[in-house]
Amino acid sequence: MAVESANDVEWSTIDDTPAAWSALAELYHRFLTGLLLGMVTRVGVEPAARVVFRTFRNQHLEAFKPGLEKLGLTDEPDAVACAKYHVLSNSLGGVHVEWIPESETKSWVRYLPPRWIFDGTAVCGIPTELSRAMLRGWHGHNGVSLGNPRLGFVATSQTTDGQPGLVGYYIEEDHDLDPDDRVRFRPGERPPGPAADLPSPSWDPVRLAKVERNYAMNYIHTILPAMTEELGPGTTRAVASVVGRQIGMQFHSAVMD
Repeated sequence: MAVESANDVEWSTIDDTPAAWSALAELYHRFLTGLLLGMVTRVGVEPAARVVFRTFRNQHLEAFKPGLEKLGLTDEPDAVACAKYHVLSNSLGGVHVEWIPESETKSWVRYLPPRWIFDGTAVCGIPTELSRAMLRGWHGHNGVSLGNPRLGFVATSQTTDGQPGLVGYYIEEDHDLDPDDRVRFRPGERPPGPAADLPSPSWDPVRLAKVERNYAMNYIHTILPAMTEELGPGTTRAVASVVGRQIGMQFHSAVMD
């Protein structure tokens, strides 16, 4: 049985304001970006990419199909449902994504700069391999989860390559895709037109700030186990401890204001 001390704080006593919840979201967000950079510099690009792949695959398996239900997208064509899912689910976390419709079998998404996950100047130090691993972990598995072997994702632009945002489209081909073709890269293709408007929830500021906190926190919830599985507990502890201290020192003043 745990013994409480004067240092123990009940969550119910924390200031229930948008600023307080946003401060927590900020720390989780920065910790995530710091972990990506920390892995790249301390264990290398290839192991870091494996962690990113596992993180996004695990998130996909946990959240994608339930999310389609919650967002009311289950009756949409598969390509359209997938594109709308990324717009609506990411917007809840404060991530700017646009949907550009083309047809029932081809539907575009555009993750606008600044990229949330590669925050600030960190984008200059994120190898493209990590961005590709993210796409293979999540976007490339949507067709599998939907039982549609013809559905894949084509990336036409990546911020990590100096291109204007992460842009691409879900497409349902007329044939089953090999596993290596579920994510393809075709730089230079352009969306057919402007983005379409999608509704966003009208929530009060406190609830929205809590959702953004949960969005950022869930990445930490999934990336630390992925690091442990790929890198081992010792390396994970070493990298995460250093990164956590650095982020805590670097952003202490900002979150305390």
